[in-house]
Amino acid sequence: MHPVLTPEEMRLADLRAVAAGTPVEVLMERAGRAVAWSIRRRLGRAAGLRVVVACGTGNNGGDGLVAARVLRGWGARVDVVPLAEGVDPVALERRLDRADLFVDAMYGTGFRGELAGDARLVHERVAARGVPVVAVDIPSGVDGGTGEVRGAAVRADWTVVFVATKPGLWFEPGRSHAGAVDGRPGRAGVQQQLPFRQRPERHRPAEAGDARGGQPHHGGCGPVRRARR
Repeated sequence: MHPVLTPEEMRLADLRAVAAGTPVEVLMERAGRAVAWSIRRRLGRAAGLRVVVACGTGNNGGDGLVAARVLRGWGARVDVVPLAEGVDPVALERRLDRADLFVDAMYGTGFRGELAGDARLVHERVAARGVPVVAVDIPSGVDGGTGEVRGAAVRADWTVVFVATKPGLWFEPGRSHAGAVDGRPGRAGVQQQLPFRQRPERHRPAEAGDARGGQPHHGGCGPVRRARR
């Protein structure tokens, strides 16, 4: 059973894991591989998939880059859209038009404020095309601590979380933006640094399932549109 931690508690747990000897790069490698495995399990394959991965500049973006590399190694055709390099709207639309899946690795659970600039552009283009979406840790634009959305936010088919879920995934409107929640042990080495090991009863919605092993929250996986073959 994954605990519920605030973004600040999770940040401190990551810092303690690094101080205890686990490099940040190792944490990102494990998390990115967990995202790739979640995609492979839900879509039934990786080879031949067309995937667009939008990456921000923080650790969330690093997780997305690892997931992109792993998916490529499994035979997927992956286009990475790094926000730091600027986004060409025409090229983005061309990639999305042939995509089977969009991976949202733009912003993590520490995000506050409104989606703006290229991140807002990417969100709007993805939403307009109805491409299936998986979010890394939390949909970009959702406040990880409260579930609040100021302006616009990515609406995911499912969200992959590591070690702990965040309050923003349980409170509306963030809950609806997250879709199904797939809990993955993606940050081994962090678990020992958590302030508690199990989700306390006051945080546990009545319909929540066991996130261990990829079992969904939010009342089930829900429909994920079939990838084009």
